[in-house]
Amino acid sequence: MRKKWDREAEGADYESTQELFSGLNIETKTVSSSLNGHNFESFKPSSEDDFIDLAKYLLDHLTVYKSSYHYRAFVKSLLDGLVSNMVYNDSVEVLKDLSHKVSEKRSKLEAQGQEFTQKPIDSLNRIDDDDSFI
Repeated sequence: MRKKWDREAEGADYESTQELFSGLNIETKTVSSSLNGHNFESFKPSSEDDFIDLAKYLLDHLTVYKSSYHYRAFVKSLLDGLVSNMVYNDSVEVLKDLSHKVSEKRSKLEAQGQEFTQKPIDSLNRIDDDDSFI
């Protein structure tokens, strides 16, 4: 019985993964001309401009999933992995930039008269109980 349940769960996981990444085909996709026509796997950024172009390329391909329920978890995991490999001063600079972006977003919402809710800081690192019902 347990093996049958495991097979069904694995099949459901596989289907969810296929649905999430259905539009992304990294193996055959070539990078835009801003990356000098290299394909993604062979592109080796060596300057600040190269890294900015790479970031734009990744944003173009990953933000198509922003409507997914799991996109927030993806971004949090990605930022965690990226920042944990940085030196402290660079991490602080990134944090300041992110804080500035959040402040700008909040100001825009207030200017538009939209209401927003802010979760307490301690809940940002935890998964909501109703999010983990499975």
